[in-house]
Amino acid sequence: MSCTKELQSRCGLGLADAKHTTDALLRHEHPVVNLQSEDAARALILALLKLGVVARFAESPSYSPERRCAHTLALLAEVVQPAVRLTCESLAGHGEWEMAISHGLAHVGDATASEETIESLQRVATEFGIYWQP
Repeated sequence: MSCTKELQSRCGLGLADAKHTTDALLRHEHPVVNLQSEDAARALILALLKLGVVARFAESPSYSPERRCAHTLALLAEVVQPAVRLTCESLAGHGEWEMAISHGLAHVGDATASEETIESLQRVATEFGIYWQP
């Protein structure tokens, strides 16, 4: 019920469409909803994560999870140990982008990352359906 309400309020869906989308999520399908901005999409993803529902950015002509993962790994390379970086790169090389990012985020030291880097990592983590707080 909470998921349906979030979808209604954040996506402007009617009750029937929001319930249909919730049911699809529960069946582990990948329904797509359109939002007015990337920030609105990130806010929805975080709200759903708090309910135990995993969502992420959908691929579109302008969004490539592979490119976003590569960008994130470049940021992580500055704040994690070399062995962690290598593991992340190996996972990403096999298309395991979420696992690569999650592994790297688990090894970020608070003192080593700038506020700007932390904010960038949080944005990308959210896009991949990962809730992360340093």
